[in-house]
Amino acid sequence: MLELTGGQGILFYMHKPSEFVRRVAATGMLVVLSVIFVQYFFPPLARTDGLHVTGTSELLGVVNSLVITLFSALAVFFHAFSQGKFNKRILSLIFVLSAFLIMSIHNGGWKSGLFTVLSISLTYIYLFDIARRAATQEIAVTVVKYFFSIAAILPVVIYVLMPAAREGFESYEGHFKGFETSRTTYGFVACVAFSLHLLERRRGWLVWISAILIGTFMAQSRIAVVIFAALSIYTLRHDHRIKNKKLALVALGITLPVMVAVFVAIGSRGDELFEESMRYILLQNHIDYVMANLLFGAGGDITLEAIVMPDGGLKVGSVSAHNFIVETLVGFGLLATITWLALLWVLWKNINRTGRAFMIFLIIYGMFHNGFGLSVLNSANYILLTLAVFIKNYFEEPKYAHAAKIRSGFNKNVDLPRISLIDDAAPK
Repeated sequence: MLELTGGQGILFYMHKPSEFVRRVAATGMLVVLSVIFVQYFFPPLARTDGLHVTGTSELLGVVNSLVITLFSALAVFFHAFSQGKFNKRILSLIFVLSAFLIMSIHNGGWKSGLFTVLSISLTYIYLFDIARRAATQEIAVTVVKYFFSIAAILPVVIYVLMPAAREGFESYEGHFKGFETSRTTYGFVACVAFSLHLLERRRGWLVWISAILIGTFMAQSRIAVVIFAALSIYTLRHDHRIKNKKLALVALGITLPVMVAVFVAIGSRGDELFEESMRYILLQNHIDYVMANLLFGAGGDITLEAIVMPDGGLKVGSVSAHNFIVETLVGFGLLATITWLALLWVLWKNINRTGRAFMIFLIIYGMFHNGFGLSVLNSANYILLTLAVFIKNYFEEPKYAHAAKIRSGFNKNVDLPRISLIDDAAPK
């Protein structure tokens, strides 16, 4: 229940604060009443194995086992977000989400509350722009961009100017991590800042990007180099504000090889670009685990206790696949993964090119790191998803002059009566 009310609370508060209390209370009451109704009048549907509800904890246990309750809450959310108008697009989305929920429910080894699955799914519905936009998105994007930029650049400045403080900015492996707990999280922060500066390109954007790239080189973040290359190529291909694309392509063709050469020359991980890395070994072990639990997965957030090394030895310790698709296969199985990827595909087909650029960043990062698959279903994900909502809304909203200019660079259909995430302006 905490996952559900907490998740919808965050969304509704951003969406329309004046309706926050009323809608959360109404949805929560409907969910609880559905649980009690099904428990006492349709016991077979409850699937509680004889559990008798005597207190709050038992009631929450029943909540997590009821299919009908999940769909009751789902219907309430759709009604709230669409004002009761169920068009074909919303109905098709209901079908896909329903398939996803069913596959997750039938995962017999599920460890976390199923309300977490519901909450995360409904959060993604918000990304489909069924809800109206928040009025503070320009401020939110600006704050996020410069906050993440400072978080990426300031530790670099301190590290260079104050040698005595360097130890505090290094991980146990000796890699630069900035203010973060690891170079991985530092790389994510740096990539978010880099992506926003590249998409907006306001005055001084090259200075910001250059400083951010210095930090990613110090952290030896290979994925940051890949994201830089992918977003640069995508932006060059689709941004109509770039007049001389041939010259830009030549410049990019020179810059990328130089970046890779510098990365290999000054870093300690260059050889890992050209040999069998631990990522490949992790994927091999997890794919073997997937084949043993193919259809429904092993249940929730699964990490292997040990992995088999190429020499036949064991590396003991809790390890994950570092790949959002494989992690989802391990925890939820093939059927849930297919519906999950279908949701991502629908989202990709219905957002404009600016939104796709940010989605490319998230997908690439998720292919090599944790936290982007269904295997990490926790309240912290609301922060990331909320950020995505603000970013995609800001770049699509025409009433902000600069945002409209950016959008016009990626999509010529600017003068539309209604610019939405789900509309005819999406690139084909």
